[in-house]
Amino acid sequence: MKNMKAMMFVVCVVLQVAYGEHHMRCLPKEREALLQFKAAIVDSYDMLSSWTSPDCCRWEGIRCSNLTAHIVSLDLHGEVHYKSLSLRYYYEVSRRYISGEIHKSLTELRQLQYLNLSLNSFPDINIPGFIGSLTNLRYLDLSSSRFRGNIPKEIWIVGMK
Repeated sequence: MKNMKAMMFVVCVVLQVAYGEHHMRCLPKEREALLQFKAAIVDSYDMLSSWTSPDCCRWEGIRCSNLTAHIVSLDLHGEVHYKSLSLRYYYEVSRRYISGEIHKSLTELRQLQYLNLSLNSFPDINIPGFIGSLTNLRYLDLSSSRFRGNIPKEIWIVGMK
């Protein structure tokens, strides 16, 4: 009977984690890495305004593994909206983006698989070479973010593996 209760308990915990009924909080080391990243960012459009609660897995643009609580996705793409005001070529463009620096603290996100920083504004910096050290990264989008310089060899080497 005692073994049956223990087995039922384990099954309940596994089901809660697998189906999201039990929400794990993000790992403190990864939360701190994100806060260091945020401190280096210029966020004029409040894209990171949700980054205040203790649980970084609930922050906008962040997705964590239900099983491990590691951050697996960082989606901070900017936005561009075009609005036509008439039929005579006049339109209005509105943008929402981040700028500033890309902090090396992202290397603490060792389980990161998805990184999207597209449509942002980083005209004063090169693409950081340390992105190549994110060995679990499977998707990287830096398009239309105005980075200067060439793609670092550290990223090319990872892309060829």
